[in-house]
Parts: sequence; structure tokens; C-alpha cells
Amino acid sequence: MKLKTENIFQITEIPASKHEVYEALTDAKVFYAITGLHAEFHSEPGTYFISENKKVSGYYLSLEQDEFIVMAWRHEYFYRGIHTLVHIELTEMEDGGTRIHFNHVGVPEEHAGWLTEHWKRDVWSLFLAHFKALKSNP
Repeated sequence: MKLKTENIFQITEIPASKHEVYEALTDAKVFYAITGLHAEFHSEPGTYFISENKKVSGYYLSLEQDEFIVMAWRHEYFYRGIHTLVHIELTEMEDGGTRIHFNHVGVPEEHAGWLTEHWKRDVWSLFLAHFKALKSNP
């Protein structure tokens, strides 16, 4: 089977430190508190994760605390055995916030549209709202 794929690239700015954003992406309790999506994260290279109410699973390929995360990532809607690559890099902004460089590589073409919106709506916008609320209510 030949699979047509696309890449999703997004940049999001979050009013939080790199450590806070990294923790939100690698600590299941924090991720759940922000998104309402159940997750099981082990956060060590080579370990598996399950996320988004068991619809997403995969393996951590590489992690550098507060810097980047690389995952072999799959959604239950993908063809059996198909994994994509998610690379998330965190850079510090001058105002103390964090810029997220998100690249989701090899997304099956038929899933690229809704996944692009999913990342924006169900992850990054919730992170943004959460950290903005924390900043305005110290």
C-alpha cells in the first residue's frame, strides 16, 4: 500500500516558561488538567504513551527536558501499524514565554485536515487559555 502523506507545521506562543510547557506535554496529570483528555505518559526515551482518551498512542524517541520532544505517534483512525513523527521544539521568547515549533511529519493525507485543526483547537488553544488565566490570576 502506498500512502500519501502531509506534514503539519504550527508555531504557537504560550505565556509560560519552557519548563511549564514541557511539563504540560509530558506529565499526564498536567495535560489532563489543561485539556480534559486522559493520558498515560512515561516520558523516557523508548517508553510508550497513550493519550487523548486512548485514541492516540506511540513511543518517545527522544526527549530533552524543557527543550524538545520527538515521538512516534499514531491515532486510532490511521491504518493499522502506521505511525507518524511528532517533533516539538520549545524556544524561550524575550518576554519569558515559550514558542512551540510543532512539526507532525508523515500524516496520512486523509487525516491532515482534521488533525491540523485538532492540534490548534484541542491542544494549543487550551494551553494558551490555561497559561493566560494563570498569568492573569497569580
